[in-house]
Amino acid sequence: MPASPLGRNTGPAATAAAGVRNATPVTPGAGPAGTASLARNIGPTIQPNGQNGGPHGTPGTSTLPRNIGPGANTPGSPGTGNGHGELSPFGRAGDGAAGAGERAFRAADPATRAVALAAVGVAEMETGDLVAAGYALAAGLAEARAAGLTRPASACAGRLAVVHAVRGELREAGEAARAYPGGSPADRAHAHLALALVALHRDELAETAAHLDRAAPPAPADGGVPVPDRAGAAFPALVAVAHAGLLEARGDLAAAHRAISAARGERALPPMVERWLAIAEADLHTARGDAAGARVLLGPVAREAGGAGAGREDAPRATGEAAGAVALARAHLCAGDPTAALRALPPWDDIEVNVPLAVRVDAGLLAAIAARRAGDHRRAARDLEAVLGMAGPEGFRRSFTRGGTDARDLLGAHLDAGTAFWPLVADLVAAMPPPAAADPPASPETGETLTERELTVLRYLQSMLSTVEIAGELSLSVNTVKTHVRNIYRKLSATRRREAVRRGRELRLI
Repeated sequence: MPASPLGRNTGPAATAAAGVRNATPVTPGAGPAGTASLARNIGPTIQPNGQNGGPHGTPGTSTLPRNIGPGANTPGSPGTGNGHGELSPFGRAGDGAAGAGERAFRAADPATRAVALAAVGVAEMETGDLVAAGYALAAGLAEARAAGLTRPASACAGRLAVVHAVRGELREAGEAARAYPGGSPADRAHAHLALALVALHRDELAETAAHLDRAAPPAPADGGVPVPDRAGAAFPALVAVAHAGLLEARGDLAAAHRAISAARGERALPPMVERWLAIAEADLHTARGDAAGARVLLGPVAREAGGAGAGREDAPRATGEAAGAVALARAHLCAGDPTAALRALPPWDDIEVNVPLAVRVDAGLLAAIAARRAGDHRRAARDLEAVLGMAGPEGFRRSFTRGGTDARDLLGAHLDAGTAFWPLVADLVAAMPPPAAADPPASPETGETLTERELTVLRYLQSMLSTVEIAGELSLSVNTVKTHVRNIYRKLSATRRREAVRRGRELRLI
């Protein structure tokens, strides 16, 4: 018998892993719970209130809301709150078999619980159920650390990092991915995938590529706990989604499409995994201006998520399809229909609705762009300010830089209006050059071009900062900044600050 990838091949831990592998009870009295139902019903070790957050900053379930994944929420998922009793490891509390299974699970030693939870998390991760996987992996990591078991902890941490990264919890993803650098090749591959997703969200394309190169799918012999049919679907799919995002950022849409097609292959995929690929492919159609093609791909998602933004009563259903709803809204914007885009968006601004942060940021930015296109500039500014507050702490940038002219114009106008996030907005605007035009940028009427330092000062003039504050930002003396401002006014034939900014934009200098 080959050694277990979780480091145990005899005793209770092996029995637990074998139970997951064979879809049989992992403890006496558990009842005929298969892998999926076991993962969905793990409860006492994964408290919804986050009480089981592990040591060393291990995230409890307070950081793993119930909809983990790009549009994944299933009936009976942990914490769905359908009023049928509290969750237990093997069913609903009060069921005879569930109660016996819960007592047996609680009575097991920490090592057994750690390996069982890790096995469930690995199995669910590879079939695409990131809801169940997130719960099991977080609890398994806490149990493994408590038991001093490095191998199960490494298996949980690398995969939990991917869950965090998909949700947009970028700092926690980075911490989990780097927690066990000596893990198995499969564990390290998942950690590098998580770091690639983090880097992509932050628009760090070179780092994204480097981590994707190191996230090659592991060989089957090293793929962790054996899982049911269609095993290993989620990992290559998420690698493909990340690779396609990188290629899109580099402007190679054809190669991005090939990456998604290759991930599909010839086999049937679990529904959740197929949904990720459909959403990614739809976004690629939208990026090349094919809104109709995107809507066709999003047809099933659109039917499930339609009207997500129409009312809060739709929120539970809309939450599970939030990423698809955002992709649909993006397609509507591409087709020139901001009203339809606003209707399609999930309730991104409602903290009571469990929408992943990464989806909230995308949805909020699209809401701001759609509002601006519809002529509601006040709402656009309000929504953008809220999105900046969400995006800043985690370092999101790609959501903005992929937004094209609409996002750049929105951010530029926000600088004029005033924002609490001026450094972030200025940095984003600087990173998003104006679209290429048939003619080169015009020269000032005086024929004199602005120096690099004067261009920098001109960008700062878009803000509400005073001359003294600009000097502080640039580590220059106030007199030096005033000299630059006078030169800018002279070269742009302007007499006031706002006029200079307007002339700079007309000349595509900023």
